[in-house]
Amino acid sequence: MSISLRVSSFLLGTVLSGGLISCQRTAIPVPRTRTELLTGAKWHLTGQSTTRTLNGTTITEDNMPGLDPCDKDDILQFSATPSRTFFIEQGPTVCFSPTSSAYNGAWEFDATETVLRYHPGKVYESQEQIKRLTETQLITLYEGHMNTSTGYQPYYVTMTYSAL
Repeated sequence: MSISLRVSSFLLGTVLSGGLISCQRTAIPVPRTRTELLTGAKWHLTGQSTTRTLNGTTITEDNMPGLDPCDKDDILQFSATPSRTFFIEQGPTVCFSPTSSAYNGAWEFDATETVLRYHPGKVYESQEQIKRLTETQLITLYEGHMNTSTGYQPYYVTMTYSAL
């Protein structure tokens, strides 16, 4: 074997063994479930808009300026255990008397975990489509209907929450 071939083999062996020695296993992050994302933060409303179509024209309105200050600082929190419950706590600006400072109930996902259903009481249910759910942001879409002179027309409320 010639000297240049031995040097090349030595260098190649050194590089490969050095790469193996310095190579450390890095943990591959496991994606969080939608339940973990939803229950892993306290949520604060940072945006709300309504979109509707009237006489063929689509209109989107920012609802935040019209919301009461006491509604803008509320905290929404979801719990997975012991049962799936949600809790809306009033912020510093209180809408109701201090003895009734919370609103709560049960929640659930649909089978695909893209629809969030709220059950604040036995007879009332609300559901919102989840448009985005990350560790820092929750965006939902609620579809309602309003009675107009041409019949019931749909409207859509988009709510944006940021994690605290």
